[in-house]
Amino acid sequence: MNRIGPALAAILVYLVLPVSTAAQTGADSPDTAKTFQQAVARYRAGDHPGALSIFEELRTKTPEDALVHNWIGFILILTDRHQEAVKPLQEAVRLKPKYPEAWTNLGNALMVARGPAEAVVAFRKAVELSPRSAASRQNLGAAYWKLGRTAEAAAEFRTAANLKPGDAGAWNNLGCALQSLKDHKGAVSAFRKAAAADVGNAVYWTNLGVTLNEMGRPRDARSPLETAVKKDPKNVASRVALSEALMGLRAYKEAITHLEAARLLAPDDFAVSYNLGLARWRTRDLALAADAYEHARKVNPSNIETLAALVRLYPAIGKNDEAVAACRSWINLRPDDAAARIHLGNLLNSAGDRAGAAGAWEDALVRAPKRIDVRLRLAAHYLSIGDNAAAERHYRKTLAQEAQNALALNGLGLILDARGKTDEAADCFRRSVKSNPRLAAAHNNLGVCLERLGDAAGARRAYEQALKVDPRFADARKNLDRLKP
Repeated sequence: MNRIGPALAAILVYLVLPVSTAAQTGADSPDTAKTFQQAVARYRAGDHPGALSIFEELRTKTPEDALVHNWIGFILILTDRHQEAVKPLQEAVRLKPKYPEAWTNLGNALMVARGPAEAVVAFRKAVELSPRSAASRQNLGAAYWKLGRTAEAAAEFRTAANLKPGDAGAWNNLGCALQSLKDHKGAVSAFRKAAAADVGNAVYWTNLGVTLNEMGRPRDARSPLETAVKKDPKNVASRVALSEALMGLRAYKEAITHLEAARLLAPDDFAVSYNLGLARWRTRDLALAADAYEHARKVNPSNIETLAALVRLYPAIGKNDEAVAACRSWINLRPDDAAARIHLGNLLNSAGDRAGAAGAWEDALVRAPKRIDVRLRLAAHYLSIGDNAAAERHYRKTLAQEAQNALALNGLGLILDARGKTDEAADCFRRSVKSNPRLAAAHNNLGVCLERLGDAAGARRAYEQALKVDPRFADARKNLDRLKP
């Protein structure tokens, strides 16, 4: 059963602070310069509305000043007014086309207001004007990432990281991109550099551990994830990731400790509840496992993995009706999922509703006609209730897929024998035991047919072989005793 782990940390996007000098397009009067510096001082003091008000007033006096327009757009972005920021930033690059900072900030505004397709154009221009700007490369990479152009994103992130090796965020972005490209070795290297550049940031240690765990290296993942938890004990993602590594090492009780701590921090976190259910199941605390899965289901009612877990778990704690109800919910969410219908059939069969079970299995075969195991289950059901025609249909369909299937040959042999076609039945049983010499029932059935055909010696050998496979096979023992001289 799959564990549910945390996603890697989000790709970082960078804003570029406008140059804090006097206006660059002719606004060189002492009054204008003083007003400009007042606005910058307000910004530095954290008074964004005050700074914006002064810059907007300054814009009426110096409408051709690209720097003022850039500052206005920059502050609007900081206050989450991205749509409003687009216009002044467009004006900034119109007034000064070779202004990389303004192009970068325009890209950031467009990324939120209109999406990455428009943002990438602005970021490309920023890179063209300032190819050695790590921030511009980062932002272009982020736009490529959002567009699903992961290889191009990785290339930009790599350039940014090489331009600014001490930037942990750049290495983290590169790691995320490489991990998405399944270059886990490269991702591990990048995340190690991110963690080395900012040793106190739990996110980078978590990403390193998550990637190592995905590589099937839970033992190596454990140390960085424990470091992440020490750096930030309240980081839920770090604790969930550590629990994943611990479960990979079968240290389920330690995993439970971290998941319980995470549940106190985030009671409604789906991954926490789901993984806690799995860990509890592994330690055979079945009632507690069910409680955890039920909570996960409340958090995310449409998660199929949770429903599938409950379908398997409920019967073990005597909740058969609840298992059936969970299975029906699974079917409602995914009507074409054959697995749900197979489970429903098994549950109904165990509850004694054989007709309901057969209906569920038939529905499953419509959706998964190659499921031989289900077809054989159905055939055996029909044979047991005397519907030989339906049983024969399923046995022959099985043999059309797998000509030497021992169980299908044995079942078909029983039907042919009941129909009086003893020679054909015996041939089916011979093929069955040849395909699977360990199928005691087929040896015994072959003996019965040979006995009817007058081959007592052959029948005796068949019964002896059945008993060799299964010494407790009462029917074979009885049949053999009858043939003794």
